[in-house]
Amino acid sequence: MNRLMSLGWFAVLTAITAPVVADLRDAEEAIEYRQSVYKAIKWHMDPMTAMVRGDIDYDAVRLTRHAQNVHALSEMLIEGFVPGSDLGAYQGVTGARSEIWERWEEFEEKMGALNEQSQALVIASTSGDMRGNIRPAFAALGQACKSCHDEFRQRR
Repeated sequence: MNRLMSLGWFAVLTAITAPVVADLRDAEEAIEYRQSVYKAIKWHMDPMTAMVRGDIDYDAVRLTRHAQNVHALSEMLIEGFVPGSDLGAYQGVTGARSEIWERWEEFEEKMGALNEQSQALVIASTSGDMRGNIRPAFAALGQACKSCHDEFRQRR
């Protein structure tokens, strides 16, 4: 009888904790996903930054390709911000502040601005005009990034 009761309690505890474990796994995967997208964005931003600053030679084809990739990534980024992937149990694992989920509409607007400014950079990059088009579009994209970081990213 004790063994049967133990098995019963085990079944109850498993039923209760299984959704929590699944949610935890989903949250961890979401954090990993969005951190990967951010790393890929940085991968493409770094050479564009160097070109815009004149640290490396301007290459129109390369700059346009990087701009296109940043734009594509900007469209995927918000998918990694699922409910439950806020700081909570992930203190120190993610730079995302809990305000993202508390002020979701504002966060979505900032993600929309990132998308719009990255698209504007793609268009500007095809002009070949570094001073008149590319630098201002790149600066606007940087401002969209900074605006979101200022509001929704932990200072590390």
